[in-house]
Amino acid sequence: MRILVWNIQDLFLTKIKPERRRGGKEGKGKKAKTVTLLNYADANDVRDFIAKLVTCYRTWANVPFLQNANGPIDLFVIVEVEECVKIAGSDVNANYPVLMRKLVKSINQESAIRFPGHPPVYDYVRGANVAGGYMVSAGDETFGFIYNSLTLAPLNGGLVVNPGNPLPTEDPAQRLPFLMNFTSLVGGNQITVIANHAPPKGRGDFTYQASILYTNQLQNCTQVNFVGGLNFASIPLNAATPRIFIVGDFNCSIDRFYPDGTRPFQNLYVHPPPAPGGATVKFGSVMGNTGLNVDANMRTSVKGKLKKGFQPKYPRLSYLEEQYDDIIYSYPIAPLNSGVLDLVGELIDYTDAANPVNINNNNTNAARFSGWINSFNSVSDHLPMGIQFI
Repeated sequence: MRILVWNIQDLFLTKIKPERRRGGKEGKGKKAKTVTLLNYADANDVRDFIAKLVTCYRTWANVPFLQNANGPIDLFVIVEVEECVKIAGSDVNANYPVLMRKLVKSINQESAIRFPGHPPVYDYVRGANVAGGYMVSAGDETFGFIYNSLTLAPLNGGLVVNPGNPLPTEDPAQRLPFLMNFTSLVGGNQITVIANHAPPKGRGDFTYQASILYTNQLQNCTQVNFVGGLNFASIPLNAATPRIFIVGDFNCSIDRFYPDGTRPFQNLYVHPPPAPGGATVKFGSVMGNTGLNVDANMRTSVKGKLKKGFQPKYPRLSYLEEQYDDIIYSYPIAPLNSGVLDLVGELIDYTDAANPVNINNNNTNAARFSGWINSFNSVSDHLPMGIQFI
């Protein structure tokens, strides 16, 4: 089973429209722009880029998690989908299902190419008894859950809330986490995924305060307002449920702490398993588990431009900034082939199809690598993460 999680910055319907090419009818006017993704990632536009990522396209063959031989992605969790319910709570944005249908259509088209004979068939989660018939969230953004219908079936889902002690989001009705339960069609196990986008890290004396507080209050939430009438169910974070994943952009990392010593998820024991006889570990972290060979310099947020002073091959710290994203998983899950997916530094450049090359190798022109970073930022300022498990 493989889960892919990605904060795709400001994912509006307009973001996945075909890019305009210079010249011809669409190239006239000030709004025309060059197809930059095609120049680097062999993708026509953002929509094509996403579809090829989910289906393990050849440009990502240097990223172990995305190698085609590992099989298809089973669940794709999208953070920061902007097509959602307005803040007033009553205006349902009809663009959400349009956005998701377009993404699913492209992913299925690529899936048929990448996995001939028995391709996965993807669909997106729709909430029951909700205006428009699809999953929604409060506030100014929501999440997307695109799943392989041959391996997973959505069970139920809803907003995660904590009555009397609300999560420290920008507004009580914004950026609430969303929990989805799935049934595995390969074994019958239930899989619980809680998608998150914590508040910004802040600055000055309050840097990381809100985001760290968010992670620690999340584990104490007592209710899920399930879409479809199943209200006020408990989140089994502290129970012996074997397959729970807390995923997304937390705007802090497990090595950060607030001045009073508080660390993110500190009561979930998010660190590698202790030696035999040590404290009971309930959860682990992809970013914090050294057993997964996570690069000590690995980050998940991408700089807007290449840091000056470095020469190819560029160290990751020259184009990455913070360890904001993570996948928290419950034991006894034993992750296989999991971690941060370095789409920036490990892109295989097929500009010369006969001689593809890693865009960040020792022979890369610095201007071209810098151009790829700028192009990538048109899609997102985060790298995705993945986890594979049995």
